[in-house]
Amino acid sequence: MEVDINEVLAAISTLYDAELQDKQKHDQASKWLGQLQRSVQAWKVADQLLHAKRDVNSCFFAAQTLRTKIQLYFGELPVEAHASLRASMLEHLSHITEHTYQGIATQLCVALADLALHMASWEDPIGDLITQFGPRSSTPNLVPLLEVLIALPEELHSRQLRLGLNRRKQLDEYFRRKVPSIVELLHVGVSTEGATKESTHLKALRCLASWFNIHTEEWVMLTNTCLVGDILNVVRNPQVSACKPPCKMCFAECMFCSCFVISRLHEIATDCVCSAMIMLEAERIQPLAEVLFAGVLQLGEPYHIAVAMEDINAITNYARIFSELGETLVEVMVDQPDQGLGSLQVLHLLLTCIGHHDWEVAEITFNFWYKLSEVLYRKNCDNVNEQFKPYVERLIEALYRHCQIEPDHESILVQQDDFYEFRERVQELIKDVVFICGSKLCFQQMAHVLQSPDVTKNWNLMEAALFIMQSVAKNLVPEESEVVPPILEGVLSQPDDVHLQVAFTSVQLLAELNEWIACHPNLLPLVLQFLTKRLPNKHLATVAAKSNLSLSPPHHCSNLHAVLWIFSSFITTKDLYIATTSLIRTTTTTQKSQTLPSFWPTAPPHTSSHLRFIGKSPLDLIHLTTSHHPPPLGPNLINGGRIEKALDAVCQSCRDHIEQHFDGLMHIIASLDSFSISNEAVVGLLKGVASILGRFPRERIKDDMKKLCLVQISYLQKIIEENLPIEKNTKNDPVVWLDRLAAIFRNVNPIVQNGEQHPCQEVVMEVWPTLSLTFQRYSSDLRVMEHCCRCLRFAVRCVHQQSAPLLSPLVEQIVGLYAAHGHSCFLYLGSILVDEYASEVGCVAGLLAMLEAFTQPTFVLLTQPNGFRDHPDTVDDWFRLCARFLQRAPVPFLQCSALNTILECGLQACMLDHKEANAAVLKFFQGLVEAGRKDDDRADFETRHTLVINIFNTHGESLIGNLVTAAVFILPQYMHHDVAETFFQIMQFDRPKFCLWLEAKLKVLPTKNSGGVEAITRNELVEFHKAVTQAERTKEITRALVDFSRFFS
Repeated sequence: MEVDINEVLAAISTLYDAELQDKQKHDQASKWLGQLQRSVQAWKVADQLLHAKRDVNSCFFAAQTLRTKIQLYFGELPVEAHASLRASMLEHLSHITEHTYQGIATQLCVALADLALHMASWEDPIGDLITQFGPRSSTPNLVPLLEVLIALPEELHSRQLRLGLNRRKQLDEYFRRKVPSIVELLHVGVSTEGATKESTHLKALRCLASWFNIHTEEWVMLTNTCLVGDILNVVRNPQVSACKPPCKMCFAECMFCSCFVISRLHEIATDCVCSAMIMLEAERIQPLAEVLFAGVLQLGEPYHIAVAMEDINAITNYARIFSELGETLVEVMVDQPDQGLGSLQVLHLLLTCIGHHDWEVAEITFNFWYKLSEVLYRKNCDNVNEQFKPYVERLIEALYRHCQIEPDHESILVQQDDFYEFRERVQELIKDVVFICGSKLCFQQMAHVLQSPDVTKNWNLMEAALFIMQSVAKNLVPEESEVVPPILEGVLSQPDDVHLQVAFTSVQLLAELNEWIACHPNLLPLVLQFLTKRLPNKHLATVAAKSNLSLSPPHHCSNLHAVLWIFSSFITTKDLYIATTSLIRTTTTTQKSQTLPSFWPTAPPHTSSHLRFIGKSPLDLIHLTTSHHPPPLGPNLINGGRIEKALDAVCQSCRDHIEQHFDGLMHIIASLDSFSISNEAVVGLLKGVASILGRFPRERIKDDMKKLCLVQISYLQKIIEENLPIEKNTKNDPVVWLDRLAAIFRNVNPIVQNGEQHPCQEVVMEVWPTLSLTFQRYSSDLRVMEHCCRCLRFAVRCVHQQSAPLLSPLVEQIVGLYAAHGHSCFLYLGSILVDEYASEVGCVAGLLAMLEAFTQPTFVLLTQPNGFRDHPDTVDDWFRLCARFLQRAPVPFLQCSALNTILECGLQACMLDHKEANAAVLKFFQGLVEAGRKDDDRADFETRHTLVINIFNTHGESLIGNLVTAAVFILPQYMHHDVAETFFQIMQFDRPKFCLWLEAKLKVLPTKNSGGVEAITRNELVEFHKAVTQAERTKEITRALVDFSRFFS
C-alpha cells in the first residue's frame, strides 16, 4: 500500500512541534511513524524524504529510518535491490558537507557503514569510497568519507547487526588488509586539508582512533607517516584543550565550527594514543611502541603546564594517557624493571597525577594499580615486590591526602556523596596493593602522620589517617604489640566533643581491629565503654553496635543474659538490634550462669533507669520491655527490618527453654499495634513465635494457634465488613494481615505422626471463610489476590492433606476468579493443590477438572497478538501447574483432553525470551520426558512410556526445531543451559529420533545471512550435530549451542 508523503511530513511536523500542547496528537504521530519505520514501505519513504530535503526534521527522520532498516530489517530487501540502495545512499552522502546538520550526517554515514558490512556483493567498499570521495577523486569530500570510516570498525562488532561469526571473520580480515590504505588516506588528509581545516584534522584523528581497534602488524607503517608525530604534537600542547567551548548557536547548527573542534582536538588525540597503546599491548610492534612510548614519557612538562593553567580537561587527558601506558607496560615493568620499555618512569608520572589536588584525577589511575597488584601477586616474588614498595608507599601517602574531608564539614559523610564513594574505592585499592609493602608498614606510615602536630590540631587530617588505617587493620597479626597499642590508646582517649566523623571512623577502626583486641582482653572493658558511650548518638549507633558485635566472640560472652541486657538497655537504638541478632547466634543457649560477665559495666553510663534489667532472666527482660512501656520505636528506628531480625533471633535461640515464658510473648503479640512498629518487624516476630509454638505439646499448639491467628484475622474481617478503603502498608491494608497469617502458617512445623490430626487443622478451617471472603471482596485487586493466594499456600502446606475439606470450595472459587480476572496467582495456587492432593486417587478427577477449566481462558489469553510476551507470569505459573501434574499424576494428565492445547502452547512458549517463563516451559518438557523414562518399576510405567512416545512422535520434531530456532535467533546465551538440559533429557529418552529431528532442523536453517553471505558451512553444521548428539553432559551441549549461535548473531 502506497504511503502519502505529505501525510508523513505532517506526522513529522506534529512529532517535532515544540509548541504543540495536545499530548494525544503527539503520541499518535509518534506511534504512526514508529509503525511506518517497521513497514516495508519505509525504505521508499525515507529515500523520497531525503531527496525532497523539505526541512531538517524530515531529513533526520529519513536518515534515522534508513539506519534502523539496514541495521534490523535488512532481510526485507531482495539481494537484487542491494546495488540500487547503495547507489542511492552514495548519492545522499555526496551532498554532505561540513555545514550539514551533524545528526543527519551521522545517521546516513552509519547507515552506509552497516550496508557495507551486510552487503557481501560489495567486495571493496573502503576502496570504492576512497576512490569516490578521497583526496585524489575528481570531487573529493572527506567529510562523509571519514565519518563512514569512523563507523566501520565500531559497527563491525555491534550485536544489533546479525552478521554472523563467519562474516565478521571475513570482514576482520578485510579490514586488516585495508589498514595501509587507511594510513595513507589519513596521512594525506592530515598533511594537506587537515593542516588548514581543523574539522578535517579532528575527524582524521577520530578515524585513526577507531581503526586502532583493528589489530594487525600493518600498523608499523605509521612510523613512516606524519600521524604519530601529529598526535604527539597535539597532546604536547595543553593549550589546545584550553580553547573556549563552543557557543550554543554553533553547537546547534553544526559540530565543525572552530571553537568546538579545537576544544575537542586534545581529547581526540588522547583517545588515539590510548587506543594505540591498547592495540600495541596485543600486537607488540616494537618500532611503533618505542616511538609512541618515548613521546608519552615526555609529557611530564606539558602536564605541569596544564596544572599551572588549571585546565582540568588537559590534566584528565594526561592522566588517561599515563594510566593506559602503565597498563600496557605493566608486565614488562615487572619482568624487566628499568630496562627498555620496562622503565619505571611511568610510575613517577602516575604518582604525579595522583598528587593533583582533584581526587577525580587520581581515580583515573586506579585501574593501573589494580593491574600492577594482580601481576605482582601472580609473580609472587619478594625481591620484585621490594622494587615497587617505595611507589606503593607514595601511593598510600597521596591517597591519605585525597581522603581528607573539608575542615568545615560538620556531620558524617553520607553514602550518596560522590566523595564517600571515592573513599570506599580508595579502601578497596589499598586492600589490593598493601601486600606489596605490608600492612604493618602502612599502619606505621599513618601512625607517623598522626604524630605530627599539625595533624593533631586538625580533625580532618586525623580522620583521614584513621580511615587509611581502617583499610588494613584486619590484616595485622593479633600478636602485634608495637604499632597498635599507642594508636588504640589515642582513639580510646578521644574527648567527648571530638568531631563526629572522627568518632565514626574511630569506631569503624575498632571494629576492624576486633581480632587484635580479642587477643588483648585487658583492653576490652575500655573498648566496650568507648563504644557504649557512643551508642545513644543516632549517627554513631549503627557502627558502634556492629563494633560491639565484632568485639564479642563467644568466649567473651558467658551467657545470653548479657546480650539481652544490651538489647533491653538500648531499646530505642535500632542498630543494636542487629548486634543482638548476631550475638545471640554466637552464644550457646545451654549456658546456665546467671551472672553478668566481669568486664561488663553495671549500668549504661547514660541512664540509671535501666538498672532494673540486671539479674533478670532473659524472658523477664522481654516482659519488662513491654510492661514498662519503653520509648516508642519511631519509623526512623525500624526501617530496613532491623527489629524483626533481633526478635526473631531471640526467639529462635531460646525456643527450647522458652515455653514457661510463652504467655509473655503472646502478650507482646496482642499489644504490637500499640507500638509504632513496621509490619516487617511484626512479621519477623511472628516467625520466631510460630517456630517456638511448633515445639509445644499438641493441645498447647492448638489453643495458641487459635489465639495467634485470631489477632490477625479479626482486623481483616473488620476491613472487609466495614468496607474500609485500602491504605497501603497500614492497618487498613488487607495485605498486612495476610502476610502475618502467612508467616504464622509457614513457620509452625509441629511433628505429626501418621494418623494423628494436625493441631493446626481446625485453625486453618476457621481461617478459610475470611480468606474466601477476601477473594470475593478484592477479586479485581491483583496485589491482594497474590498475597491471599500466598497465605493459602502456606496454610495448605502447613496441614497438608488435612486441609481436604476446603479443597472443593477453594477450587471452585479460584476457577471462577481466574475466568473473570485472569490473575496468574490462581494458577500457582492450583499447582500447590496438585502437589498436595494429586497423589490421592479420589482427588485427581477434581483437579483435572480444575486444569481443564483453567485451560480455555489461558489459551485465549496467550493466543492473542503478543500474548506470550505480554503475559510471562501466566506462562510461568501455567506450565508450573502442568509440571506438577506430571510429577504427581502423570497418567491421568497425559490422557486428559486439555493436553493437546497445553502442548501447542508449550511449543510456542519455549521460544519466549523471558527467563522465568522459558525455564518453566522447558521444565515442563523435561518432566514430560522423565514421565516416560523414570520409575520403570512402577505398575503404570508401560502406560506412561507409551503415552510419552506417542506425544514425541507427534510433537518431537517441532519441539526440537523451535528450541534450535530459539537458541540461535531469540534467546540470550545465559538461557541456553535450559535448552541444553531439554536436549539432553530427550536424548536420554530416544537418542536415534533426536538425532533425526536435529538433523532435519539443521537442513532447513538459513545458511546465508540477510546480506546474502554464507553464515555457516555444511561442515560447521555437521560439527554442531556431532557435538550435541555425542555429548555426555549438559555442559557440553550448552557450549555447543553458544558457539553455534555465534554463526547467526
